[in-house]
Amino acid sequence: MINTLLFDLDGTLLPMDQEEFIKLYFKGLYVKFHDTFDYDLLSKSIWAGTAAMVANTGELTNEEVFWNVFTKQMNVKKEDVEDSFTNFYKNEFSIAKGATEANHEIIDCIHRLKQEGYTIVAATNPLFPRVATENRLKWAGFDPGDFELITTYENSSYCKPNLNYYKEILAKLNKQPEECLMAGNDNQEDMCAEQLGIRGHLIDNCLINRENAPITCTWRGDWTAFIRWCRENL
Repeated sequence: MINTLLFDLDGTLLPMDQEEFIKLYFKGLYVKFHDTFDYDLLSKSIWAGTAAMVANTGELTNEEVFWNVFTKQMNVKKEDVEDSFTNFYKNEFSIAKGATEANHEIIDCIHRLKQEGYTIVAATNPLFPRVATENRLKWAGFDPGDFELITTYENSSYCKPNLNYYKEILAKLNKQPEECLMAGNDNQEDMCAEQLGIRGHLIDNCLINRENAPITCTWRGDWTAFIRWCRENL
């Protein structure tokens, strides 16, 4: 019996144009740091740190992996620059909100599920610090307190589509796969959870499906269909 719902954030709880989001994100980085760092080196170092997190095998948190790579590439010390990046995520990062939109039907659905006693998880790929993830949840119209767990680079040691990312969530919540449903817009990163026995619902408003791969998840539909499914089945 399903009692726990995992929701992806970017493109799911927070509808967005992903390419525009990334463009605006890096525009914000330029505004913040172009007088401080070589911007090309900064961009390359962020992408290198991100790639290292995606490849993380669990010995360190994603946060530790990111900063190990980033500081080496940038030739800086974490303690000298971390506060500036936290400040960026509190301020200039908000420019990326322009690529997103809140949806009141989504907000109402999550709040109803929470009120009915379901455990709700923001199962976003943990490539960002908590401050950035909480801001994106707020852009989507949520309070971070709406979620039992929010995956961030501080509390995660794997990334999607590594199945250990989902195993880590199950362990934190003390849940079995059959108790959970994963809802997300990415056929590869979100629906891979089905390999563990977590049933998947592909929400295809902002569908990501690399190389037109076959879609074999348990359920598929837009947000309207998902909300109807929840009313009929949960």
